[in-house]
Amino acid sequence: MLSFESTVPRRYVHRQSVSEVFLTDCVNVDSVPDQFVLGAQWPRMHCFYRGRAGRYDPMLLAETLRQCVIYLAHTRYRVSLDKRFVMQTIEIDAELDRLGIGEGAAEVAVTVTVSNVRRRGSQITGLSAALTFAVAGRRVGSGYGRASVSLLSSTTPFGGVRPDRARSDPCPTVHSSTRLR
Repeated sequence: MLSFESTVPRRYVHRQSVSEVFLTDCVNVDSVPDQFVLGAQWPRMHCFYRGRAGRYDPMLLAETLRQCVIYLAHTRYRVSLDKRFVMQTIEIDAELDRLGIGEGAAEVAVTVTVSNVRRRGSQITGLSAALTFAVAGRRVGSGYGRASVSLLSSTTPFGGVRPDRARSDPCPTVHSSTRLR
């Protein structure tokens, strides 16, 4: 079962503030390589993603997609934290009638299949991901993203060292004893 108790560390999704982090958990899907289920929590109100007519802003799906791709690149594909990402493609298909804002924050299960992992030598230079978003077991949307990873680090002369990316130790190994069915 996914946990929605706290967010993942903000450095893994390239966010400055914890309030901007939507991801809460990640588990591997047993015996399916490159497939993961991530937890996300969408707040009822947000200063940037403002719901209308009692529905979540569909752009929450796009930002959640972006966070999923970067988080998986760092934690599952060992892209170092000092690398920069460019989202080349973000496609979202939101089912607006299912994005109603409830009494509490939405607990979102995001199923992600990573593909087209590209490398230059031992360095990952890009990857793609197909996502399905579900709230309370109901599909609320889907998406596709393609990201490029810069071979330059954030410690190059192009802007100096950003504090949230300065840490260079390896990504933690995340273990889950939970079995998804």
